[in-house]
Amino acid sequence: MSDTDMARPSTASLLGEALSQTSRLVAAEIQLVRIEISDKISIAIKAIVGIVVAAVFLIVAMIFLLQGVVALLVGFGLAVSVANFAVGGGIAVLAAIAIVVALRSLSASKLKPSRTIRQMQENSELVKGAR
Repeated sequence: MSDTDMARPSTASLLGEALSQTSRLVAAEIQLVRIEISDKISIAIKAIVGIVVAAVFLIVAMIFLLQGVVALLVGFGLAVSVANFAVGGGIAVLAAIAIVVALRSLSASKLKPSRTIRQMQENSELVKGAR
């Protein structure tokens, strides 16, 4: 055996090192996924809290505003029951629109861990290229 053969690592040690590095890479990717998902959950929780706070204020304000609108419609000659139904129907439509807008901010595409997915795809290509 020559000195150059002694200095070269064996195939088994190279394979072991490759597996070790792959294992570390996978562990790092899993940690990255956890961090990114945690960030996305935090964003979702903040959005939900904001929606709830806004809803509470909106309910209080709407009570007073709707009482005024009903009184105005009654002043124009509508029966109290008709004025109540008209105002209630209009508010129901506005509430439906508000719900749709809020749900869009919680869509799957906005909560998807896109950076992690992109990084994992790059790592997959790197591993494929190393073969």
